[in-house]
Amino acid sequence: MNKEHFLPLIEKALAQLAGDEPEMIATDSYSDTRRYIDPARFELEKQKLFKRMPNYIGHISELPQAGSYIHRDIAGVSVLVVRDDAGEIRAFVNACRHRGTQLVADDAGCVRKLICPYHAWTYNCDGTLAGVPAEFGFPSLNREDSGLIQLPLWQRSGLLWVLPTIDEAFDFDAFWAPIADDIAALGLDDALLYQADSRQWAANWKLVSEGGLESYHFKKTHAKTIAPYFLSNRPIFDALGTHARLLLPRSNFAELAELPAAERTLSGYAHVVYSLLPNLILLVQEDHTALIQATPRAFNKTDINLGLLIPKHEYESKPESHWALNRQITETTLSEDFEIGEAIQRGIAGGHIEHLHFGRFEHGLVALNRAIDSLFD
Repeated sequence: MNKEHFLPLIEKALAQLAGDEPEMIATDSYSDTRRYIDPARFELEKQKLFKRMPNYIGHISELPQAGSYIHRDIAGVSVLVVRDDAGEIRAFVNACRHRGTQLVADDAGCVRKLICPYHAWTYNCDGTLAGVPAEFGFPSLNREDSGLIQLPLWQRSGLLWVLPTIDEAFDFDAFWAPIADDIAALGLDDALLYQADSRQWAANWKLVSEGGLESYHFKKTHAKTIAPYFLSNRPIFDALGTHARLLLPRSNFAELAELPAAERTLSGYAHVVYSLLPNLILLVQEDHTALIQATPRAFNKTDINLGLLIPKHEYESKPESHWALNRQITETTLSEDFEIGEAIQRGIAGGHIEHLHFGRFEHGLVALNRAIDSLFD
């Protein structure tokens, strides 16, 4: 991590924490529960957000060599990301141009060629059509026009983003600019993804995101895990375009005021949460970053893929037991949040509660829903 980049954030947090009250906005507010329980609303979000915005799909460490691929579903689109023989990473619709069969079914793997399991049409890893059995039966076939359908893909700080529609005009730089310097300062390019796996939770995807944008719940929800190590309900929130950043000061954060500015660092004194719409949360910790990828499956079901992004030099300098323990602690703590998300989903499912009530210090939730609403235009 580039600690110099975060010095202004530390100064802001120290100034805020010198007061007696948490950071707050002018008034409390309400959120219509139909955001979370209406299937029609969910379908609209799929069309307006997940199909129109770049989705985080993986980290470059998952594609270490030519032929390495990852396969994900994004809003009903089967997406295949593969490193070709020249080392370039490309994204395609995971469908054969003959009869539309998925080329790969596994979440990840490595191949020399992409071969359709139906009739063995074969594609190079750059998407070009390489072979058609009994090609004489397709006299109108134009090989140049029959390669895999390519999707827009961007790589920033080791993170791979795919737009699941063919929209070459999308301005990714504008989408990324508000968060670019912060993410670059984390040094994720040189990280490896450790112990990533997925679990489905019976909660709306926004409930998953909202749970990470306030610490009002720490004292109760995390009483047996992380609550003793963090200041309760004293986060520092910043909206960064459609994205968001939340600083979570540890109980020792005030000690930074006694250090010269050049010696101040977030490591050991705070965690930072980044919510990157539409589907990625980064939890920056002392020597690694937890990566939480959300894939909505229904209005009340969300797949969560959790792993650790660890700088290679950090991974090599510490024993495996250190990383396994950190992975376990992160999963346990986040599971406490996700279980609450499921409890909220069950609590509002009957429609009797019309609104959720957001406090003045829960303004990160307000900002998240405003950002989502802004993308409906």
